[in-house]
Amino acid sequence: MGTSFHDRLAATRDKKHSKNHPFFELWAQGKLTKEQTAFYCTQHYHYVVEFLNWLAFEASQIPQRDVKTYLADEIHGSKGFAIVEKYCGTPELQALALKMVEEAAIRRWRYMNGIYWYALHGREDETPALPG
Repeated sequence: MGTSFHDRLAATRDKKHSKNHPFFELWAQGKLTKEQTAFYCTQHYHYVVEFLNWLAFEASQIPQRDVKTYLADEIHGSKGFAIVEKYCGTPELQALALKMVEEAAIRRWRYMNGIYWYALHGREDETPALPG
């Protein structure tokens, strides 16, 4: 018996789900200093401000009413999976959705890595600049 599309979406997300990042584990264990927590909150504020602007623009471009409503919903939980399942009715769209979920999870994980390494270890990005 094959795995459902919903289960594949969840498994793809969970491979690099940011809720499992070591930073959040330390926070939950009460092992972060006030300064480390404040640094995260400051960074997250900037992340959310831009995200909400982008989300508002995206919502304005979506013709499907249920998808548009889902994006203004404050407690959408598993509704996202239901929306994706509803509109990804072909194997090609499902493969694309899985790829997008994987890429989004990796980006969020990398975002948390930047916060983790700077807030806990004082390390900044060591990626060399591209030749200009």
